[in-house]
Amino acid sequence: MPQTVRWFIRTSAIYLVLTFLLGAIFLYYNWLSGPVPRPWVIAHLHAGLVGWLVNIVIGVGLWMFPLNKEVFPESGGRYTLALARFCYFGLNIGLAVRLITDLIFSYTHNRLIGAVMALSGIPQVMAVAIFLYIVWKRVRQIEGLKANP
Repeated sequence: MPQTVRWFIRTSAIYLVLTFLLGAIFLYYNWLSGPVPRPWVIAHLHAGLVGWLVNIVIGVGLWMFPLNKEVFPESGGRYTLALARFCYFGLNIGLAVRLITDLIFSYTHNRLIGAVMALSGIPQVMAVAIFLYIVWKRVRQIEGLKANP
């Protein structure tokens, strides 16, 4: 299994554990103090959906989708290493910045923090676009071959 795929899957596992731990803490907090503040719930949601789910989908997708040796000959048909690494770091650094700045912004309403939070979405969107590019190149119909009905 390629190293980049392992990064996605391991990071996904970390976010899965973090999300479940936060969920347990939130249940305890809710029992003692009442509802969990909304910014924490949103951060919890992002950690679970983007941190766990998107990382595992991209990691498994990069590993399992059909190879295309014409487009990616240097990696045996998988992907360009630089693209996969940018995908990983863009998604995860963007997510980490989002989680931190979202919580800070919700308490301070600092415009600079809000701008950084908004900009943290750019590398995440770019990461998803790169993943879709890689996958599209690997699953598109190759000329001369018939698709299965």
